[in-house]
Amino acid sequence: MYCKECGKQIDEDSKFCSFCGAKQTFIESNKVRSITILNHY
Repeated sequence: MYCKECGKQIDEDSKFCSFCGAKQTFIESNKVRSITILNHY
């Protein structure tokens, strides 16, 4: 993956960039939940 701040390539599991020190944030798709709204007439 690439650092979100400086754009350098870093390890996939890095929490911080080893070049600029920026904290990396992750969005895990398996933790995102969708809400289905059912309309009853």
